[in-house]
This record gives sequence, structure tokens and C-alpha cells, in this order.
Amino acid sequence: MATLQESWRAGELFRLFHEKTGAGYTRFHEILNKLDAIRLINADFTGQGERGRSRIIRVRYEAEEILSRLNQ
Repeated sequence: MATLQESWRAGELFRLFHEKTGAGYTRFHEILNKLDAIRLINADFTGQGERGRSRIIRVRYEAEEILSRLNQ
């Protein structure tokens, strides 16, 4: 999914995540927070959400680089 576009709104990304995994928003939120904590993504609040604070998700590194490091 990371290679499909440069940045995602958290809601759009959750819809794709839920379709693929069936997992709920709490699990999605936990994963986003972990990826942000280990600095693989930027998850910045925009203040432009429909029902609260929306986040823009951006990958910090190229997907191929991340996958190659995980396979080592």
C-alpha cells in the first residue's frame, strides 16, 4: 500500500487495512503508533478531520529498503 501513493489520510488507510485484515480501528491505531515510534512513518495531525483530528501518514523510507532490511 505504501507504494501506491506518497501520503494517506488515516481514514483512507484504515479502510484498506480493514478490508485486507478484518481488524478494527483500535488495532490499526496501535500499529500506526508503533510505526511512528520506531520512525518508519510520519503520522502528523492536520486539524482538518471531519470528526476530529485527522492524521496524514507518510512513509519515511522507500518500501523496497524497508522490506530488504526486514528480510536480513
